[in-house]
Amino acid sequence: MDEFRNAIDKIAEAAKKASVGSRRVFVGLGGMELRPDLIELFAKRHSNIRFAMSGRDISTLAAGMAKQAAAMHEMSTRIRL
Repeated sequence: MDEFRNAIDKIAEAAKKASVGSRRVFVGLGGMELRPDLIELFAKRHSNIRFAMSGRDISTLAAGMAKQAAAMHEMSTRIRL
């Protein structure tokens, strides 16, 4: 676990160093849905960690697509003459 934490620390520090002027580099974390404690730890430790997927990508995308499809269906029923 220490190797993983050290790797995240190094990546976050590299992103900070790469941030110049108004250009900011942020770090995203994914695949950590089983460890919300680590998401919180890293987000508190590094201000440039701004994105963390807390669910499986495909299920998140599918849920978003289903919501959008339902909204489009509802709209199409309202505008039918």
